[in-house]
Amino acid sequence: MDKTRVNKFLSQSGFCSRREADKLIIQGRVTVNNNLIDPGYKVKEEDIVKVDGEIIKNKIKNFTYIAFNKPKGIVCTTDTEREEKNIIDFINYKKRIFPIGRLDKLSEGLIFLTDDGDIVNRILRSRNNHEKEYLVTTDKKITKPILKKLENGEYDAIILSKAGLISLEMDHEITEEFTNSEIIPSAGQGTIAVQCRDDDHEINEFLKKINHHETSLKVKAEREVLRVLDGDCETAVGAFSEINNNEMFISGELFSIDGRRRYYYKVRSETKKSIEAGKILGNKLKEQSGGDYKK
Repeated sequence: MDKTRVNKFLSQSGFCSRREADKLIIQGRVTVNNNLIDPGYKVKEEDIVKVDGEIIKNKIKNFTYIAFNKPKGIVCTTDTEREEKNIIDFINYKKRIFPIGRLDKLSEGLIFLTDDGDIVNRILRSRNNHEKEYLVTTDKKITKPILKKLENGEYDAIILSKAGLISLEMDHEITEEFTNSEIIPSAGQGTIAVQCRDDDHEINEFLKKINHHETSLKVKAEREVLRVLDGDCETAVGAFSEINNNEMFISGELFSIDGRRRYYYKVRSETKKSIEAGKILGNKLKEQSGGDYKK
């Protein structure tokens, strides 16, 4: 077997799509020869690939393909624990399947589901040039300046915060979501912080009761990365951490000042050493870059 990227290996095995595989890798749930790997790792024939300790074999199988007319109100997600009205439970198929792409919750129409992870990549990747056409109805009059911008192709896409769109009840406008392996978010992204005076003991005691310990550990680790890099609003750096079974997995990426070079590293540590993990990650990124992320 030629060397194959680990996300492609998992998709070809029918375990999951490439995008889902990237999520598993970032979460530290995928190992090769009992070692954690980054998303770019290429699997060799003699390698032993495991997900959550279970060996995954790249075997040829009879794949399942389902064409489904999704009704309104059903969410195209495999997260059956968080989303009650998910497409997987709604179909209740006997084998493990997942949707190819997504339709918005309030949308209805044709969507395909499969256990063939590789076909998902062939269909969805933009470089494969599968054209999509949409019929759009607006609730407001479209002015000529807006039409002019569309006609001139003055923008290709708009990237916004998913949480922000949900809070504005505009999540139905989302057409594509990026995983944390595609775009590592800024340190502490989405965290709610409350600040008070050190000498206000009453408020401090109250805040201790509502503090989320796990989130606090993750934010401290991610912010340590920024501290080590002396990062500011002009530093193109991302840091994302997760905690699983009392272990922290923190990954980070750093870009050169001209955006041409990307540096990536991942650290695994005990949860109680979260700040130390952030420090190690920051130093590794700084070492890789040679300082070319600063003016």
